[in-house]
Amino acid sequence: MKRNGKIKTMIISILVALGLIFSFWQIRNFTRFPGNLAKPFARPTTHGVRSTFRGGIVYRYPNQVPLVQLKGNYYEMGLQYGVLLRPETLKALPFYRQFLQWQAHKWHLPFPLLTAYLKYKARRLLQKLPQRFKEEIKGVARGAGLSEDVITMVSLFYDLSMAMGCTSILMKGKDGTIIHGRNNDWFEGTEIGQLTLVVRYQAPGYNQVTHIAFPLWMGVETGYNDQGLTFSEQTYGIKKPNPNGFPIVYLARMALEQCSNLEQVYQFFKQHQVIGGHGTVWSDRKTGRGVLIELTPGKQVVIKIKQSLFWNFNHVLSDELKSQQRNSTDLTNWNVDRERLALDFPTKSFYDVKEAAQFLRKQNDGNGINYAWHGSKTAICNDCNIQTVIFDPYNNGFYLAYGAFFAACQQMFYIHDDFSKRPELFLQRLALKPLPTEVAAIKHGFWDDSEKLKALLNLASTYPSDAQLNFWISLYALHLGQWNLFVDHALKAYTMEPSASEFQLFAALAFYHQQQLSKAIELLENLNPTQLSLLENLYRLSVLKKAYRLQNPTRAQSYQNQLTNLLTRHGLQKIFKKEIVPLIDRLSSKN
Repeated sequence: MKRNGKIKTMIISILVALGLIFSFWQIRNFTRFPGNLAKPFARPTTHGVRSTFRGGIVYRYPNQVPLVQLKGNYYEMGLQYGVLLRPETLKALPFYRQFLQWQAHKWHLPFPLLTAYLKYKARRLLQKLPQRFKEEIKGVARGAGLSEDVITMVSLFYDLSMAMGCTSILMKGKDGTIIHGRNNDWFEGTEIGQLTLVVRYQAPGYNQVTHIAFPLWMGVETGYNDQGLTFSEQTYGIKKPNPNGFPIVYLARMALEQCSNLEQVYQFFKQHQVIGGHGTVWSDRKTGRGVLIELTPGKQVVIKIKQSLFWNFNHVLSDELKSQQRNSTDLTNWNVDRERLALDFPTKSFYDVKEAAQFLRKQNDGNGINYAWHGSKTAICNDCNIQTVIFDPYNNGFYLAYGAFFAACQQMFYIHDDFSKRPELFLQRLALKPLPTEVAAIKHGFWDDSEKLKALLNLASTYPSDAQLNFWISLYALHLGQWNLFVDHALKAYTMEPSASEFQLFAALAFYHQQQLSKAIELLENLNPTQLSLLENLYRLSVLKKAYRLQNPTRAQSYQNQLTNLLTRHGLQKIFKKEIVPLIDRLSSKN
């Protein structure tokens, strides 16, 4: 018995040792990003703007995005993708690495640990997908000379990170047509918009699918099929994601491949649960119909669009799903600002493509205030906007603009459904002032906030009289506890433009920090709460309560009651205690 016990212990020890060796090998494999590049499977044949490999073609017109056609089974399409788009893929990999390093830095994680975790998570998501997509990834890996793990992780970036900020619209066009458009917004790095490409999949037995994406993003955020169905998506922040759900980008591609009308789309999504929350906007360009399908784990709501103009931002519309939305979704005015600009857009019975572009380019409200350069307001075309797509209502192609930021304001080209035709200029670039784009490059750069603050201060030496630039400096200084800088630049912004509500709020916070309580109270009580975000109103009420605490306890209690009601109504007690109270406490002390 003792001998059997020793043998059993020895076997267990050997299995544990093998497990540790395998785990170490797995971690080493996972942490390599992008890993060693192998030689490409083959080189394409190129004649002018046209490069071919087997059944695949890529058109690279001067100063245009690559237009790619892939044809065959999924492994074959993947192989064509890897070979034809290897130059674009190699150009994108340093950006992806930099983005992941930045994420690791923000989350205080070692870079190898983050990449290992994301690759592991991506593998788990991949297991839920049909075998054909796994074969496609194998083909891309072989064609481009990359590891399958890297391709899997990048192709699922959207569901691994889920940034929120996009806009979709539907407009009634003439002759029973429908106009469908989207702004794609991205928050970190300034290169990804320049990496835009268009890919078409033609697999036997499935609908032809065309989507506008980035290198190695094989799922669909914005795209259409040859049956007239068109898709775009906005992410909702929800309280309880379902890690066992399907990634939305591949679900959208599956729906476009398998569905030929909206009724089939409804049935498709009844059969699949998603990971997070999504506002998926669909249109059938053949019948001129549009629909919003709101998806959350375990439930979907279909909203058929009857009005001539419909927009969808990043918050739940249906009452049935409101309870699933994160309480912090509307803490800032990200959605509220865009709603105000959308409501200000002219109401008509019918629209055309140029009017759709005007909506997606919209930055000014009816009073002429530019939401792209006024406090922390957010325009529909904002400094996170890297792609703008409007689908041709007659189903012959689409309109595309792209860039590092403010993409809708860039040149917009008409992309023919026949890629062999050169894209044509549709709209000229709108004039943008240099300062907002310089600030956007700083805000979205892969830097610490302290480095961004230094860069903004350097910029202020060139633009000393710009109130908005001084506001941005004061905002970064506030969160970094750089009190002298905060006070100096908050008061400068307010002096230059005292009518701006946020400048007035920050000036009041500056006076409060300096213990000039009467000045702080006067400014805060003169503010119109509707001109501030929910977060800013929490600042306002917190400071008013504290400023009145000694001199007028009754007044202080009144503001405490307002603060409590606001927190209760929006369910923000935890966020308030964790993030806002410490900031106000630090602001209260001059040390």
